[in-house]
Amino acid sequence: MKEFKTIPEQREILRNRGMVIPHDQEHILEFDNYYIVINGYKDLFLQNVKPERFIHGTSLAEVFRVSEFDRELRMFLFRWIMVVEQRLKTVISHSASGYYKADSEFYLKTSSYDCDKKSARTVDNTIKHLRTQYNRQHPSLYHYRSVHGCIPFWVLVNWITFGEISHFYSSIQPRGIRESIVKKLKAGLPRPQRKLTVERLSTYMRLLGDFRNVCAHHERCYSFRHRSIILDGDHKACIVDILQIISVFLTEKERYAFVQDFRTVLIGIAGRQDVRKESVEQIMIRMGLPAQLPEHLFEHELTAIIQPTTL
Repeated sequence: MKEFKTIPEQREILRNRGMVIPHDQEHILEFDNYYIVINGYKDLFLQNVKPERFIHGTSLAEVFRVSEFDRELRMFLFRWIMVVEQRLKTVISHSASGYYKADSEFYLKTSSYDCDKKSARTVDNTIKHLRTQYNRQHPSLYHYRSVHGCIPFWVLVNWITFGEISHFYSSIQPRGIRESIVKKLKAGLPRPQRKLTVERLSTYMRLLGDFRNVCAHHERCYSFRHRSIILDGDHKACIVDILQIISVFLTEKERYAFVQDFRTVLIGIAGRQDVRKESVEQIMIRMGLPAQLPEHLFEHELTAIIQPTTL
């Protein structure tokens, strides 16, 4: 069993491993969880793993600043993924409900989905989750059940998760519904998106849902790579891919705000006196960004990174 360590014991362990902890930084461990700050972000600063030894000059404040940056990054991504999530839910629910106009509860029926051997389990789970939401005792849902005798999908969609809407989109039949969804999205986008296809949208939604969960569950974000999805290139999807995917679904006005928000997050780590340049460069690389970002992070250079033509 892992023994509990007091704050003085934690400080001693870190100092023995080469971390610099001046007296004015000792309070960090008293108010910020050792497991989250140290175990979550130490790998960026380790010279040796076994036995653990920190790179010369690594301070507790520097590790803490990286954890703070990652928290800001999660908050930024979560906020903008929510914008995209609402947009996708609206278009998907309208297109599917329009096709099944005569059947308000089509989404609870197996016949509305692609149920081949590969997707049968996913469809069963999707219907199960939708039915759970359908039976919730929330006042607005109760109103539709009691007054109208059913809950239309365009109402229920506000209560389902990103993962559930992603599975719904990937399985809903006929394929023409998904083609209609993509067509509506492309028509509403400010720039042509030639590579946005039925299959690509499914991949984008899966990625956005998985990264949304990383943000919501306070996992380390800046260095996260998807376990299996590879987009254009030879690397598993990372933060820069998520930035590019989010930008696909934004209006021009939203894109401008999106870039400015991201610029603010980056300045939050690049402009810190207590974070070494080498550490910042490693963070940028792990995010999939150029190590040598412009010193003042000009808007047009960030825009070029976030909004490439490859998607």
